[in-house]
Amino acid sequence: MYARANDNRLGPSMPATSVPKTTQRRLSCCCVECGYVVSSTYRDYGKGNIRLTICPNCNHTVDKYVEFEAILIMIDLMLGKPQAYRHLLHNRRPLLSYQQVLKMFAVIVMLDWNTKAYLAERDAGVYFRTNSLYKTISTYSVFQISQLGLHYFVLAVVENFVYMLTLWAAVRVHPRWRQFSRTKELQFLGALCLSNFGKLFAWLTVIWEYNWTVVHVIGAIVMCSNYLVLKIYANDETYDPLIAIVLAVGVRALTQLLLFALGNPMIFFTLI
Repeated sequence: MYARANDNRLGPSMPATSVPKTTQRRLSCCCVECGYVVSSTYRDYGKGNIRLTICPNCNHTVDKYVEFEAILIMIDLMLGKPQAYRHLLHNRRPLLSYQQVLKMFAVIVMLDWNTKAYLAERDAGVYFRTNSLYKTISTYSVFQISQLGLHYFVLAVVENFVYMLTLWAAVRVHPRWRQFSRTKELQFLGALCLSNFGKLFAWLTVIWEYNWTVVHVIGAIVMCSNYLVLKIYANDETYDPLIAIVLAVGVRALTQLLLFALGNPMIFFTLI
């Protein structure tokens, strides 16, 4: 993902007359430790020799993730480390593409599809209309199973789209965020998708069964990660995005109720 430095990048063997080339990162960079805005995350001296920038505010390395492999960054994102999210939102090069964001959204939809199927199969955390043909799973035909799977998929797409659209609209209200470019918005949507990967814990249902209320715990983890993304994206200590998170969860719940009122045969009692 990044040019890796060789063994002498920080060593004393670097010539004293070496002149740093133009850094590859000049805009919208910040220290991953404290959020202090800087002009670059490293200096490139050519031939693979780089020197990581030291933050003038906290005296730590501005961005240690410059030399991390993608899988290590992903693990830190899953662990909810703010440093990893700062790297992704403000310092990452190359930038996320639309295709990458759409792929991550598709994975989130599939994770939600798995959760809905698990709850419906055990008739827990879900309410079916009394006259619903999906209520008695023991009598399903192959066609009905396929139809039900498609139904879960559509619900997952609609609910996740509404949730993320609400968060996006909420951040656009912030005066500072209105000035961000489409590129920054795409980075935000990508980080938001990654912060929803706490739903991976739902795949544990493949190994063992657990009480459906654990889904609420998973939802709480996802909400905390979403909160972290909004907070770091703003890079503003005075702003609290909790209202935006609560609003998005509420709109998602209202969407389920609206679909149910329009004839959807089921409604799921999940936090997110």
